[in-house]
Amino acid sequence: MPETKITGGETLVESRIVPRIETYYLVTEDNLRSISGKNILTDVFSFVASLLWGAYFSVLIAVGASTKLAEETIRLLMTYQKVFFVSALIFSLLAVLFLVITYAAIAKIRKTTLPEEWQSISSNLAAPADAKEPARR
Repeated sequence: MPETKITGGETLVESRIVPRIETYYLVTEDNLRSISGKNILTDVFSFVASLLWGAYFSVLIAVGASTKLAEETIRLLMTYQKVFFVSALIFSLLAVLFLVITYAAIAKIRKTTLPEEWQSISSNLAAPADAKEPARR
């Protein structure tokens, strides 16, 4: 759609009407609950993963900066380091997994919102103004 200009007798006031296409997605309460639940799990897993990565690097620094530690203490710290690393890796992967699941659910909602006959109409409305065939409403 071309833009429309409106002017008065004198050109003191000039206004333009610019067409805009807005897309509304139909979402059910179940979809919203599912997505928000997955977002909460993503946030929880991300938070726990960041704490575990911090603990891993703290133990790594403690082992590297310490001198004259007992062999038992070093062994204990190395065990903590391995546990923190594996746990941080697992929680990071879970956070990424739930993030991907959330975005896939949003993409699915975007794909399935319009019935087939409406999708062709909306694609015609989104066509450029210089298209050969005029857009139908």
